[in-house]
Amino acid sequence: MSSCASPEEKNAEASESNAQMEENCVYRYNADSTQFTWTGYKFTERVGVSGTFEEIYTEGFSENENIIDVVSGVDFKIPVSSIESKNEDRNNKIISFFFGSMNTDVIYGQIQELSGEGDAGIAKVLLRMNALEKIVPMDYTFENGLFEMSAEIDVKNWNGSAGIEKLNDACYDLHKGADGVSLLWPNVTLNVQSRFDVVCP
Repeated sequence: MSSCASPEEKNAEASESNAQMEENCVYRYNADSTQFTWTGYKFTERVGVSGTFEEIYTEGFSENENIIDVVSGVDFKIPVSSIESKNEDRNNKIISFFFGSMNTDVIYGQIQELSGEGDAGIAKVLLRMNALEKIVPMDYTFENGLFEMSAEIDVKNWNGSAGIEKLNDACYDLHKGADGVSLLWPNVTLNVQSRFDVVCP
């Protein structure tokens, strides 16, 4: 009987089958996939210096066909000692002078709410540093299993001015731009990428 069906009927049958399969499939967090990248800025020209955190611990991921439901409510913590900028001296100075001044050994956070259509929108992310909690709106996208969030923060919102000043003093000459001014900006761009596998019964 199927060999006698018209092309339109065959396409309809295939679409119905695919829809049924998608209904039974869910997204599952790939725990080894997360990358947390930060970019700080120096010089009057605002030149970026990037790095990562090599350790990030998460909990609260569910399995669901809707990525918003999978991600919402997830908690995470990042030991600042795991910072990696491909320069050991810089790593140590960031830990000692910046995070040390902020009395922060671990950055805590929670993805509290996502708004959008699932493939793009805004995620409200709580970040706790220096005993202060602030909500950071982060742009997010979800495409081909890759979930990405990004935002620029101002560490002064976590009373981080002293840490910026001490870090800049420790790297004074290294932070001099073409105009001879030593400057470390309080702005940091954050980018998080995680992959989600499709799991079907």
